Amino acid sequence: MLARTGIHNRTRVGRNRRALAEAVLGCYPGLSRGICVLLDSEEELRLKKSPWKRTGILGALIPLDHPAGGDINHPVVSRLLEAGKHTVCLWIARRVCRHRCAAEFAWVVAHELRHAQQRQTCPVMLGADRLALRPHLRQLSLPRLEITLPSELDADLTAWRVTRSILGQAVADAYVREQAEDGPAMDCYRALQAMDSDEPYDAPQETLALLRHHRRRLTCLIRESCDLDVFGYRVGDAIRKLEDAGPGALPQTP
Repeated sequence: MLARTGIHNRTRVGRNRRALAEAVLGCYPGLSRGICVLLDSEEELRLKKSPWKRTGILGALIPLDHPAGGDINHPVVSRLLEAGKHTVCLWIARRVCRHRCAAEFAWVVAHELRHAQQRQTCPVMLGADRLALRPHLRQLSLPRLEITLPSELDADLTAWRVTRSILGQAVADAYVREQAEDGPAMDCYRALQAMDSDEPYDAPQETLALLRHHRRRLTCLIRESCDLDVFGYRVGDAIRKLEDAGPGALPQTP
């Protein structure tokens, strides 16, 4: 039985690790009910319509109120979709759940919860991310998505603050230093080090700036896309909605 909002411990982590997940979840009091944090026993996500697996990812936000959720081949996700009581499943890979470093676990859970918060509070920003910016980074000659996309930077800055608040500043900052010195995403953590995690970062307004700057090129790329979701995207509509939302549309957490 899955709670309306809570943790599904499929990989059977110990009480301390589960308590840490609950502490991270508690840093997002504004999130609506209907979120399931899935601590999985699997290392990859499998897609129903493809033999390929999403490998190498540490966590993922799976929308259960969107057709994309039905593309995931996972028994728990299928049960959640069938029950219809949850809107989002936050999938956390087994290697993260069982990682020796508590900071990595807290960081990944906090990062994915921030994406859920972004989706709830400012869906137009995530739409611009998924349909306009993310598919076209290479054509726009932009760096990797974790550095370029405001939604990803915002999720990492939030994860840093959450990890600090739960495990202490020394532990959280040491984790960032270690990842910046020797990790699979060194450039991302080095970019974070150049920022102040406590300074307000307005991801929707940063997304607006990117859309304005690349509007003409993005419009051409979208018209050439074979992806029907991307093809139907209107950059001008997103710009207007983000302008209407104004600064502070996405509150800082915690």
